[in-house]
Amino acid sequence: MERSILRGGVRTTIHDSGNMTEFPLLGKCTQIDAFVRGASRRTMSSLALGWSGMVIERHSADAAERQESFSPHHILTLWETHTFQTEHCDPHGAVVRVKKNPGWIDFFPAGILSSCRSTGPSKMVVCAFNPEFAKEVAEDLGLGSAGDLTGFSTTEDETLRNLVKIVVSEAEMDGVHGRLYADHLAHALITHILFLVKGKKRNKYVSGLPNHLLQRVLSRMRADLATDIKLSALAAECGYSRTHFLRMFQIATGYTPHQYLLHLRLQAARQMLKQRSRSIIEIAADCGFSSHAHLSRTFRRIIGITPSAFRRNL
Repeated sequence: MERSILRGGVRTTIHDSGNMTEFPLLGKCTQIDAFVRGASRRTMSSLALGWSGMVIERHSADAAERQESFSPHHILTLWETHTFQTEHCDPHGAVVRVKKNPGWIDFFPAGILSSCRSTGPSKMVVCAFNPEFAKEVAEDLGLGSAGDLTGFSTTEDETLRNLVKIVVSEAEMDGVHGRLYADHLAHALITHILFLVKGKKRNKYVSGLPNHLLQRVLSRMRADLATDIKLSALAAECGYSRTHFLRMFQIATGYTPHQYLLHLRLQAARQMLKQRSRSIIEIAADCGFSSHAHLSRTFRRIIGITPSAFRRNL
């Protein structure tokens, strides 16, 4: 399935299977609007990036009464700069007051969002997850169905907070690291949420990816070096779910698929830099980097010098 999106002022065609990307690419995200419920100022959104299974936005909202609504998606909220209070009624009709501090996180499973009243302005990062995506990850991790998820309120889990911030940073940079990196972040985020909610440990007895399957995946990476390859495409090469593939690949190589792909791209760039007739802009495009600047930043961070300096030293 092809979709045309506007990214960084450039019209781009993206491809997806249609089974996981349920979020509109432009305009408002109805899944997040179901949570925000009212006037708010959206200052960041991943909608136009077409990520699978997840959309993340930053909102600023004023104090307001918010009516009961229904969310078809799981919602994670990171409260940012303001301390404020909300009021809502419990199942017995009693008014419950809850304080929200900066850095606190709430998780609301798909279903009814109770009416509430906020007593002050709020700034928040809101992330909506496709329940089918969460279900797939939960089953792969041996955590049973994700349909029985319960919510949690005001956790201060530092790992979860840092993961959210990394996803926000990637969205703010227009998904500069590509779909594979975004897929990996989405899996890491929902995996950590599942373990927090279900309170179980990872299965430590997962074997690595068999060598013949690993070589098939690496061949696919090399063949599609210049494309924005998706995690699901790599997983399909060996017949595993995305979550199981992630774990087996990392056990087999010591790297995530994104890290390994980055290694292959840099390796190819180093070889191409020996061809002095080729411009660095061309090399960046052929190796799957989003721009000359992206290649230069990554090359310097990992290799230690810029591509231009590397070429001069040949």
